[in-house]
Amino acid sequence: MSETKVSYDFNVNIKDSLLRKLEVITSEFNQEFGGFLIGKVIDNSIQINDIIFPQQTVGNASVDIDAKDVLELRTDPRWKNLLGLWHSHVGMGTFWSSGEGDESHIKFLSKEKEISLFIVSSYNSHGFEHKVRVEITKPLKISFDDVPLNIVRNDIDKSKILTEIKQYIKKAKLKELTHTSSD
Repeated sequence: MSETKVSYDFNVNIKDSLLRKLEVITSEFNQEFGGFLIGKVIDNSIQINDIIFPQQTVGNASVDIDAKDVLELRTDPRWKNLLGLWHSHVGMGTFWSSGEGDESHIKFLSKEKEISLFIVSSYNSHGFEHKVRVEITKPLKISFDDVPLNIVRNDIDKSKILTEIKQYIKKAKLKELTHTSSD
């Protein structure tokens, strides 16, 4: 099947504090990390407002989230505004992993949603990169890749982010977690 360029008239907006949180996680830990994006579709905009982090086993090239932990998250009141999934890549750049990686998560999470959102973030010597994909399933299945993120500015506290994220890493794996900053 050949790809056809399709223009779109929507924006993907993210709070500066949330983007900064994702960037701190991406740059400060040498393991991949992931979470569920929370927000709303309002008119022609996708508003990313929050992220829910499940317990997870992290590695240099993988994130493993137990289905039991996802079921527990479904009781969180924010879950009703689930948009999709975010995860980091450790210095590898931004791309969609094939096979049992990103493509299977994208297919699964967008199966019952009309609009879903996926972001992969990476940090290297050139700075931060974020790859954004929007899946629309009705009336036709359409994927929009490399969608720009519009940043809604506000402040964030790096130490609070680091403290928050450490609680979502399973204790058995905590000793393997490498933190690259003195914070």
